[in-house]
Amino acid sequence: MLRSSRPIIVWFRRDLRVDDHAALWHAAQENVPLVCLFIADQDLIAELPSDGSVFNFQAACLQELDARLRLLGNQLIVRYGRPEHVLEQLFRQLRPIALYYNRDYEPYARERDARVEGLARRFDVEVRSFKDHVLVEPWEMATKAGAPYTVFGHFYRAWTRQSKALPYGVPKYLPAMPGLTSEPIPTAERLRKSVTIPRWAVEPGSGAAHARWKHFRDTALRHYKQRRDFPAHDEGSSRLSPHLRFGTISIRRIYADAVALIEDPSLDVTERISVEQFIVELAWREFFQHVLWHFPQTVQQSFQAWGDAFPWENREEYFHAWCEGRTGYPLVDAAMRELNTTGYMHNRARMVVASFLVKDLHIDWRWGERYFRSKLLDGELAANVGNWQWSASVGVDPRPLRIFNPILQSRRYDPDGTYLRRWLPELQRLPAEHIHDPWSMSPLEQEHHGLRIGVDYPRPIVNHMERKRRFEEAYRQLTRNERSKMSRPR
Repeated sequence: MLRSSRPIIVWFRRDLRVDDHAALWHAAQENVPLVCLFIADQDLIAELPSDGSVFNFQAACLQELDARLRLLGNQLIVRYGRPEHVLEQLFRQLRPIALYYNRDYEPYARERDARVEGLARRFDVEVRSFKDHVLVEPWEMATKAGAPYTVFGHFYRAWTRQSKALPYGVPKYLPAMPGLTSEPIPTAERLRKSVTIPRWAVEPGSGAAHARWKHFRDTALRHYKQRRDFPAHDEGSSRLSPHLRFGTISIRRIYADAVALIEDPSLDVTERISVEQFIVELAWREFFQHVLWHFPQTVQQSFQAWGDAFPWENREEYFHAWCEGRTGYPLVDAAMRELNTTGYMHNRARMVVASFLVKDLHIDWRWGERYFRSKLLDGELAANVGNWQWSASVGVDPRPLRIFNPILQSRRYDPDGTYLRRWLPELQRLPAEHIHDPWSMSPLEQEHHGLRIGVDYPRPIVNHMERKRRFEEAYRQLTRNERSKMSRPR
């Protein structure tokens, strides 16, 4: 028998699963009807630059979530509108005893949740929020001086010492509130978002997330450190980042499984180091969540003050060439075409194309950050802003100044040109000796390989070494000025 006929509303946001879901698990222990709610937040949708394909990916995750809830005796209730308006209507209609949700750390989410909590107090609805999106929350760690960490190495050492919660299970039964109907799941078409990405790099949904993790954990994870930087190796990375963004698998499950694997006595030293390196990458994700929480202004402002004083050129023709993968630098172009086709880009390639936009083309990092967020299935604000500022050398932990040479990176991490040929069909016939810098071929060599530079494939739009030198000069001058300001007596 249920303890009460008044329900708990469980508000799903970036946690589209039923297993190891903190808010859902705790609500299920209360023995009352549950309203499993998803709100298509019109304000957030209007602000997001995301391609319609990203919303269709989310819709597929929501469809699977609804199916799994139905197997447990419940269903997903979808509503459209501002969360405060939707929840006020439900508070009046259902008289719930509580609202449960998992915490979010982005600036918009914090403001939204504060408004919702104020609304709940007016209706005498208890609000309980839970740690779910991260292993360690931003306020759970600080330096000895009580300040937030801004250097990853120091953060990581402290993070490893923090206790991490074990995964929750799957509720056996989720009693429903009778009489509720749902609006349609929000697809790109329903939201009037255009779709430009023809196919996804990963399959949506919790089932696909767990299958992907199990396969990676049992095979490629043992060799992660050796393979992670090579974009042609499909098994070199887990490709779980879209699933972590939408919460179709929990960070607790991934971390617990990785720790258990480290303790497996069958692992040799090299394999154990690979698993440890994977955990370091999980910590980077949390580091950027912490940075965004403590410094929300970094969504728009460079963490390093000089970054907003840099003389960005912001040439539209350069930016469009970069977006469309026609810069004349094969690794940059291949990576951008992968992004535009699948909504995904390999991590090594991300660093190279970000460096190229900022340090070769001298375009403001915010242009690239927003374009990435418009296309990436895993375009989480904290990681995207944090990584772009890191690549631009204007964020936390900015030294040393890193400027990636796209030709050397290509030769080192795609030596035989497999990745380049996959995304640049016009270069498929080139041998490895020429594919990384095809413009270096003589006219006779071009004719021999059936490629005309400037016609079939563009010439480089800039000279890397010359643009690198100019960026370094401006960087030294601005940072020198900044140090001078800080050293002046006040």
